[in-house]
Amino acid sequence: MQIIDINIDISFAIDALESGQVIAFPTETVFGIGADIFNPQACAEIYSVKSRDLGKPLSAHVSSLEMAVSLLDNPGKLFYTLAERFLPGPLAIIASKNSMVSDSITSGMKTISIRYPSDATCLKLISAFGRPIAATSANISGEKSLNTSEDVFRKFNGKFDVVVAGHSNYGLESTIISIVDKPKILRLGTVPKEEIEECIHIKL
Repeated sequence: MQIIDINIDISFAIDALESGQVIAFPTETVFGIGADIFNPQACAEIYSVKSRDLGKPLSAHVSSLEMAVSLLDNPGKLFYTLAERFLPGPLAIIASKNSMVSDSITSGMKTISIRYPSDATCLKLISAFGRPIAATSANISGEKSLNTSEDVFRKFNGKFDVVVAGHSNYGLESTIISIVDKPKILRLGTVPKEEIEECIHIKL
């Protein structure tokens, strides 16, 4: 297991993703562990590494709005309204997925959680990879999420090969809102509910 500074050499991290490996990387909220979203076998390894319940879906981490929309079935006006106000940033938006995304990534659900982080290192990684990374927080399920590459290295040493160097600024998970049918906040996190209500003019 190695901590890799992608500002010096990004190739090792990209090669790991291309070959179907799990890697850890920073976001602005907490560290994540992820894999190529279009490689279900690699994504299954995420569940194994962190002892995650298979009934809990992964999130699609993207580096552009275009990349996000490429995974969705008719995003709709509300998605674009939220994206314009909060993305890139610590808001996860759950919307209907299209057939590009395997049901195994979303635990059989027909929706996908979109994360467009603001962390520069994360965006550089995803952009260089060229496609979304399916990910979840870097922790053993039920334990506290981790915020630095050093913490991830100590917790997961030997379970996968690459940890991208960095740290999370907030140390608090993203807020999650579902826009399927009626908009609903599923988890309060970094973005306050009041700011979302003000943006979409709906009481949540």
